[in-house]
Amino acid sequence: MRMNGWSVGAALLLATACSSPQEKAEQAAASANALAAAGDFEAARKAILRAVAARDDQPDQWLLLGRVDLETGRPADALLAYSRVLELDATNIEALQLVAELSFQFGEMREAASAADRVLALDPSATRAILVKGLIALSRKDVAGATSAAETILKLKPQDEFGIVLKARALALGKDYQGAVKIIEDGVPEGQRTEASFATLSELYRVLGNQERLVGNIDKLLARRPKDADLKLDLAEILYKSGNTSRARSTLYGLLVSQPDNIEVIQKISELWTQNDASALTPAQLKDVTAHGSETVKLAVARYLIDRGRPDAAAQILRPDSNAGDNGLSADARALYATALYKQGNADAAKSIADEILSKDQNNIDALMVRARIALQKQDLTAALNDAQIVVRDFPMSEQGRILLADIYLARKDPQRARQTYEDAVGDNPQSILISRTYAQYLLKTGDAARATDVARTFTRKSPSSVAGWDLLARTCQQAANSSCLAQAQAGRDKAASVYTVDDRPGSLRSRGLFGRL
Repeated sequence: MRMNGWSVGAALLLATACSSPQEKAEQAAASANALAAAGDFEAARKAILRAVAARDDQPDQWLLLGRVDLETGRPADALLAYSRVLELDATNIEALQLVAELSFQFGEMREAASAADRVLALDPSATRAILVKGLIALSRKDVAGATSAAETILKLKPQDEFGIVLKARALALGKDYQGAVKIIEDGVPEGQRTEASFATLSELYRVLGNQERLVGNIDKLLARRPKDADLKLDLAEILYKSGNTSRARSTLYGLLVSQPDNIEVIQKISELWTQNDASALTPAQLKDVTAHGSETVKLAVARYLIDRGRPDAAAQILRPDSNAGDNGLSADARALYATALYKQGNADAAKSIADEILSKDQNNIDALMVRARIALQKQDLTAALNDAQIVVRDFPMSEQGRILLADIYLARKDPQRARQTYEDAVGDNPQSILISRTYAQYLLKTGDAARATDVARTFTRKSPSSVAGWDLLARTCQQAANSSCLAQAQAGRDKAASVYTVDDRPGSLRSRGLFGRL
């Protein structure tokens, strides 16, 4: 995206002795334009932020900030910038269109519709605004409205890719998936397809269970979006389910290496490993993580290994450098190292590390967990309960913390509180397979097969594509001697094994630009 004809050199050679806010704003804006034209969008952003700090009443500068925010992957900031443009110039069509599109992406349908209507009041032939109206209709399951919008676009521009894609999505909403595939494949030659077509075809192939074409389309999308972590996570899930474990592993390891400090991505990688792979990393990869991995990566890999019953490998990754002392690892890493030692049976060494950490940080979750587990082991139930309650209070989404607290209540011969702890845990985190599995097993042991089945069934409703969830339901139904439930669970498992998707967290918004999930 070229902003104007400025050269970077010319911008940087502007006089720096500016006195008025107007001069400062103009200089910074000129520099931002030049940097953007040269493709250095991060530097351009810094410059344009200086410009709006000097003068915040210039719509062109806010417009540039919006463009740069989009280029640098900051859609929320871009929306704010474009909204500011409209405060200064209510008829700016570029800002109105982008507010419509971005509002739609963030689920703000009323704002999206209002902005699109304002565009169309200024220009009735604005196909992008009509597209937003059509997408809003799709979101409301209004097949007729979406189809009408698509046909309006195609009357104005018969070969318009977005119009074709919108019509295909309207067909898909009406369950005509094959027809939707055909209209794109016939209407948009592959060499002319943009992300809109490839993304929509991927979703259609996903629904149809066509694994080969789905992977092929995702590969084409990744060629255009090589840094899209969500897309790579999607691909890994598909590859695992289709039996291509080797490529799934390499995809996730590549993502792990490329985003060593992205906690959210690394957590999702760990979740995929936990659900699908008992040996996600090769010995060589483990060695590489140990030698060169960021602490964020080491923590995630070590936690996965501990959960997989390999505390020895986790301890190897986290073992402190004898020459560095405590400075070799953070408190979080040393606390997880203590967890690995405890799992290895070295409770004394684990407690020593945990006590040292807690003397400086009373709320370190892993150190508290280690100390609580050791106290429970020694039947010091008061101390164990105190530490576990702190964990659950301060880290309510801790799966292990909730389970440990329930175990302590059981040791105190308080099954009512243990059960309530489990109920609270599955209510707060219905997509935790660990909590659901542990609670279902407890219920079966106590003779409440009906509630155990309910817990497992709730998990499958929240995570319908989880094979592990349907396996849990099947085992629970089998132990409850419920044959009809077992048949349903087996059918659900078969379907989940061919549903190539990652279940969204409740309330989450997984945006793929204008063309997201069907």
